[in-house]
Amino acid sequence: MAIKPKIREKKPRRWDAILVGVGMTIGFSIIMMKISGIWPCEMIESFGIQDNSCAKTLDQNINGIIEWFFKKINFQQ
Repeated sequence: MAIKPKIREKKPRRWDAILVGVGMTIGFSIIMMKISGIWPCEMIESFGIQDNSCAKTLDQNINGIIEWFFKKINFQQ
């Protein structure tokens, strides 16, 4: 008598676990920023991205980061 191997069924992706993981990552990041006292604007300045500041709107800052990134990898937009 031969033993047949069990075929594993593909489990559906657990979106609730993914959302909890993302939420915990964001929470951990915020706690670490509060403890260290370094906020995203200071991190951007330390990387030398000159097109961004906390006084600009979110869209202006995102566009500045994207332009900086493409300049670093030598692509043209």
